[in-house]
Amino acid sequence: MFFPRRGLSISMEMTAIFLVLIGNAGSIIALRQLGRSFSVMAEARQLVTSGLYSFVRHPLYLTEEIAIIGVFVQPAMGWPI
Repeated sequence: MFFPRRGLSISMEMTAIFLVLIGNAGSIIALRQLGRSFSVMAEARQLVTSGLYSFVRHPLYLTEEIAIIGVFVQPAMGWPI
């Protein structure tokens, strides 16, 4: 919406779409693994150490950043240098 749409090569377009899809899918998986521990209130939270959380301390943050990189790759790669 804020960035003008530029023509990208097919490989860059596919890379951007892949990053967005992987990021969104990873976010859904991380939220499902959190379950009831996804809360603002400290009393409702419990330590989750299984699934993605056994490899990465904050997989939800990581996967959201991957999706954001995919969103910003589309207009950024089309800017004239």
